[in-house]
Amino acid sequence: MKQAVVLAPCKVNLTLDITRRRSDGYHEMEMILLAADLCDRVTVTLHSGRGIRVECDDQMVPLDEGNLAVRAARIFYQRTGLPAQGTDIAIEKRIPMEAGLAGGSADAAAVLVALNALCGTGLPLEELEAMALPLGADVPFCLRGGVVIARGIGEEFRILPALPDCFLVIAKPWEGVSTAAAFRRADELGIPRHPDTQRMEMAIWSRKLPKIAKHLYNVLEPAAGLPIISELKRLLLEQGALGAVMTGRL
Repeated sequence: MKQAVVLAPCKVNLTLDITRRRSDGYHEMEMILLAADLCDRVTVTLHSGRGIRVECDDQMVPLDEGNLAVRAARIFYQRTGLPAQGTDIAIEKRIPMEAGLAGGSADAAAVLVALNALCGTGLPLEELEAMALPLGADVPFCLRGGVVIARGIGEEFRILPALPDCFLVIAKPWEGVSTAAAFRRADELGIPRHPDTQRMEMAIWSRKLPKIAKHLYNVLEPAAGLPIISELKRLLLEQGALGAVMTGRL
């Protein structure tokens, strides 16, 4: 029996822009993303049994093919040509679900990292990212981490410098809206305002937090249609936050 433990950081959007809607229905995007210190803990164990099994301390997390971690394990074995062996995945959930923080994607990325180590395949990051892309646009970034500009459907990266030391406050309301519904509403409403991604990039290079906070923006925020988002932003700013924005795709 072999085992690996991987911390899976969440993803935070500093900006999110839709650049076009493709004929296949996908939205091409331009986003500035960072990996934050809020992490799930993923333990992958290989044994002599058969099948891929997942367990989680959050009862809301699916334990079948609806879990990206299971699909990540399957695609790893398929792409590497290795025989699928008994694979147990245990997820200690700390990243809230339906919060735009890519918790499921982070868990999937952690499984790919763990299997790459346990199976001794030694695949470079670029090969793992190519393997990850069919699992969802956020999974390649969750493998890479850091701070990046992501374009396309999440497969094109340009690395940016780390932010200065700072605290991020993440507030998750009970209400939520699906990613598909948010994109659909954005298509219906149009996008009257776009983030200034170039100025945000310059602000990050300057390493000045007030400048970075000034350029936070997510085009899906108006499309979410949730009054609680504006209320949470107001409360955060009243308590001294330099900036507040809805993160990611709900």
